[in-house]
Amino acid sequence: MNYIIDGFNLAFKIDHISQTIKDGNTEKAITQLIYFVRSLCNKKNVKIVFVFDGRDVYQSKKVKHNGVDILFSKKPQTADDIIRNLIRKTKNKDTWTIVSSDNEIIYTAKDHGIKIIKSDDFKNIQTINSSERMLQKEKDMRNTNNIDIDYWRKIFNSGKNE
Repeated sequence: MNYIIDGFNLAFKIDHISQTIKDGNTEKAITQLIYFVRSLCNKKNVKIVFVFDGRDVYQSKKVKHNGVDILFSKKPQTADDIIRNLIRKTKNKDTWTIVSSDNEIIYTAKDHGIKIIKSDDFKNIQTINSSERMLQKEKDMRNTNNIDIDYWRKIFNSGKNE
C-alpha cells in the first residue's frame, strides 16, 4: 500500500502538530507529521508522498526526507491541484490510498478508483497495517449495504404464513 497525503489537511487534525503550526513553526510541524506517519508504517516498501501548500516559503518543489517524498505547491497551483493531478496520473491505482478530508480530492479519488482514508480517521490509526484492515472492513460493509433488504424481508416473512 502506498499513500498520498494531503499534508496540512492531516496536520491540522493532530492537536500537537496543529499547535506547532499555530505557533508559527511550520517546518517543525512538517517534520513532526512525517515522523508521525512514518511511526505508523512498519513496512519498508511503502511509498509515502506528502503534498503541502508551499505558500512561497519553500525554495524547492520536491524534497526527500526520511524516506518519503514531499511536494510543495507553487502559486497559483495548490496542494489540492497537485494531489488531483497525481490521482489522475497514478498507475496501479489499487495500490494507492489518499489521505485527505477535502471533498474535491475525495471525489476525484473515487472517480479514479483510488481508496480514501479521511484525515480524521487516519490520525487514529495505530499502524498502517490496521489502516489496510480498516479499508477492507469498510469495503465489506459497503458490499453488505448493497444487499436488497426487501428481498430478504420477503423471504423471512414468507415463512410466517406457513
